[in-house]
Amino acid sequence: MNTHIRTIRDIGLLVREARRNANLTQAELAKMVGAGARWIHELEHGQPTVEAGRMLLVMNMLGIALYASPPAHGAHMPNDEHDIDAIVSRGPRP
Repeated sequence: MNTHIRTIRDIGLLVREARRNANLTQAELAKMVGAGARWIHELEHGQPTVEAGRMLLVMNMLGIALYASPPAHGAHMPNDEHDIDAIVSRGPRP
């Protein structure tokens, strides 16, 4: 089954489902990835500040594959915050 990921919360829900299907507690999974149970809780509840590298490690350990697709050619982005050319040409923010 494929799931359209729009938020970190969507990833958290996938992680929680996969962890439960693997019959692991948050503490057991945390130990496997060198984190605390609190960190797993934050990931599963969509805390936006979770460490991306560790999140990907958790996903890999649980067998969750992550794929990304570029937008369709000519797709309109809602604003220049999502337009990579506009971001690059603007330069670094102060």
